Amino acid sequence: MHYNNLDDATLYINKLENRETDYILLIDNDLRHKDYTGLQFITQRSIESKSILVTSSGNSNWLHGECVKNNLPIIPKSILERIPVQILN
Repeated sequence: MHYNNLDDATLYINKLENRETDYILLIDNDLRHKDYTGLQFITQRSIESKSILVTSSGNSNWLHGECVKNNLPIIPKSILERIPVQILN
């Protein structure tokens, strides 16, 4: 699933959580249209174990430290297109 709207994404994630469905969330740290970051979105929902933060600021010591502290994988946007993704229904 792909969402440009965080409200819709939140509803879908809530459904997955309520059904105890396994998923992996790839979320950009720069949400541009919201007052918070992808990191905050993940940590506020306590879904670090099901998430990967995607960022163009991968060399930020602060961001890397926060991801380590929260046990949250982080990948740079530059390699995202090289990661094969298969959607299972």
